Amino acid sequence: MKLRWSLLPLAMLAILPSATAYSATVAVMPAHCVNLDPGSCDAIGEVFSQAFARDARVAVVSSMEAKPVRAQAESAMAAAGMLGATHYIELTSVRLKEKVTLAGYLYGGDGREIFRSETEAANLDGMETAARLLARSLFWRQPIARVEAANMVAQGPGYETPPPNENPGAYPNALGFKGSLVIPMSGGRSFSPLMGMQFDARMGPRNYFVEFGAGAQIPTQDQYGTGSVRATFLFADLGAGFYLSPGSAALYLAGGISPGMWQSSVDLSTTRTSAVCSLHGQLGVTFTRNTRARTFVEVQVSQFILGVVDPDSSYGGPSGSAYHPALLALQGGVGF
Repeated sequence: MKLRWSLLPLAMLAILPSATAYSATVAVMPAHCVNLDPGSCDAIGEVFSQAFARDARVAVVSSMEAKPVRAQAESAMAAAGMLGATHYIELTSVRLKEKVTLAGYLYGGDGREIFRSETEAANLDGMETAARLLARSLFWRQPIARVEAANMVAQGPGYETPPPNENPGAYPNALGFKGSLVIPMSGGRSFSPLMGMQFDARMGPRNYFVEFGAGAQIPTQDQYGTGSVRATFLFADLGAGFYLSPGSAALYLAGGISPGMWQSSVDLSTTRTSAVCSLHGQLGVTFTRNTRARTFVEVQVSQFILGVVDPDSSYGGPSGSAYHPALLALQGGVGF
């Protein structure tokens, strides 16, 4: 069924008077079209509005509902304010021979552009699928995958987009592992560097996460007699973090607490084991925030708040005295 005929009933319903007051999260402005008749242009905007409302599951003012308000307002931002929307979307569509392109621009209520995306269809009948792809792209703020767009153009209106999640607003958890290179530090002492591996889980919405894990760090030096403290650290992690920007590659700040067991020795004759607890802070970057497999690199600084038992008296205190080391770690991991 052709786009203009399938959307005709919806367009007629949208222009009927309504006593309901406007109050929405997103307003879709009427599309700006080139080389398209007004009916097709209105239909494209209405299909997009429905697709965005279905994926985002928020209150949306459709393009047909916004059309009379936009005609009276000086700008799209002013129209969004009149409609009570915190965000608004502008659409542009251009037809060249048979091919039709569709671009969308997501703005905040202050008029600041947040994200833009573009797709195309082989002909006007394929714009329903293109509108669904564009709606999902703007909602997730992620460019449309080239392979998905190519499949859509090749298969035309018969192409089906992947089914949405039961809750499209939910952000998938990331369960994986994290590796680390660690430098312990404490005044007057020399340590063997540590290398570690741990299970790592990050859960929560897209803008922040709760992190927990467990693992071990072992010394990189396997020879005694160097005078360096060789430590083994078994630990659990519990913390949280938040992202500093909305993109797929984004910086984040995090912090948490790590209880565990610290075993240290200088030679074969003396080994000390302590129950410890440290507080840590992290500055990192996630490179693939919008994909199922999320990779990240971070720098972590930890400070022990419970004392570690000194394994040897040669470091300035009697054997068995306590000190509080700090750990500087470079870490990287992946979650699925």
